[in-house]
Amino acid sequence: MVCVWWVTVQVDFKSCFRPKPFGLLPNPLILPSQYFFLINYVLQHMVGLQSPELTEVLVSQLQGNFAYLSQNKYASNVVEKCLIESEPDIATKIILELVKSPNAPSLLVDPYGNFVIQSALKVSRGIAKECLRELILRNVNSMQSNLYGKKILEKVEKKRTIYK
Repeated sequence: MVCVWWVTVQVDFKSCFRPKPFGLLPNPLILPSQYFFLINYVLQHMVGLQSPELTEVLVSQLQGNFAYLSQNKYASNVVEKCLIESEPDIATKIILELVKSPNAPSLLVDPYGNFVIQSALKVSRGIAKECLRELILRNVNSMQSNLYGKKILEKVEKKRTIYK
């Protein structure tokens, strides 16, 4: 069904903008995590079309699961794409969900989650940026002793050096 959607969206994007077809968008979370790679590129492509309506539908289906998805090799790419290419208000919603998650500290030291956090740092503004900063400050000790945590700290430090 996702492949059909990809073809439909790619070939006849305008005809997809009706409420009913959006209801047909399959929920990617019903697939076991080991199969997420099957729809990874399709979902990234859909976000890449830069249709706020389509992205909003996709994000609403993934809502409540962004922290979990951020720790999956393939799904984390989708979360990053949503952060980078969606409207600022949607990116802020995703970031706030990530930092409020009970798994937030583990994202900072996760092989895939750290890339999501790095993307979140790039696009965050206002309250989302402040929440990310606080999350990092609370967990800096565990990050300093972890390869992936160090990557985030290096990015933060580099950014500070640039803006001084």
